[in-house]
Amino acid sequence: MTPEQYRAKWNLPADYPMVAPNYAKARSELAKTMGLGQQRKKGAVSVEDVANDAALAKPKRAAAKAAAISEEVAATAKGRRTKKAA
Repeated sequence: MTPEQYRAKWNLPADYPMVAPNYAKARSELAKTMGLGQQRKKGAVSVEDVANDAALAKPKRAAAKAAAISEEVAATAKGRRTKKAA
């Protein structure tokens, strides 16, 4: 049942609150302390900056992974056993 249906069923005004005023106030204060609903500051990091950083980090991760794989292959080629991850 939607709030509109509930209000219509009990002949309540359209602006009748769906929660207790104390509860609404407590939730509002909690949201404000968490910083919800505030505008971002001008010095904030944009989505494009994050995407660019991620794009730059991927080759480094890929190179590190490739190096680890090549070390593992080289170790097995020499007849050594590799340690298995626990």
